[in-house]
Amino acid sequence: MKTTVVRFQQETIEALEHLYKTCPNTVAAQEMKLGEQQAEPILIIFDSLIRYAKSYATRFGDKVETDYMLCNEFGAMLAGARAMLNFNGAVANEKDGYSRDSKDNSVMETLYWKACEIAGIDGDSL
Repeated sequence: MKTTVVRFQQETIEALEHLYKTCPNTVAAQEMKLGEQQAEPILIIFDSLIRYAKSYATRFGDKVETDYMLCNEFGAMLAGARAMLNFNGAVANEKDGYSRDSKDNSVMETLYWKACEIAGIDGDSL
C-alpha cells in the first residue's frame, strides 16, 4: 500500500481541532484521531467536497448551486456521503474485532454543513 500525505482543507482542520480541544481524551476524539491518522474515507470524501466547492467558486466566480448540470449531482454526493454516517467508518470496519468507530459524526456533520454552505446548496432539502 502506498502512503500519501493528505492536505486537509482549513475547514476540516478547524472541525478536527474543535473536537480535540473541546472533548479531549474522549472516545469521540480517539475515534476521530484514528480516522484522521489512517485517512478515513468518509473524512476524505467530505474534505474533497469542500475542496471542490471552493475550487469551483475560484474558477467560475459562483457557487456550485448555480450550475444547472452540476448542482443536483453535487447535492446527491453530499446526501450519499451523509447517509454513510449511519454506519461505522471504513477504517473501523477493516479492524477485526474492533468495536468502535473511526470517525466522529459531529465532525462529519460539521463538514457536511460546511460543504453545503460553500456550494450554496440547502442541506435540509437533500
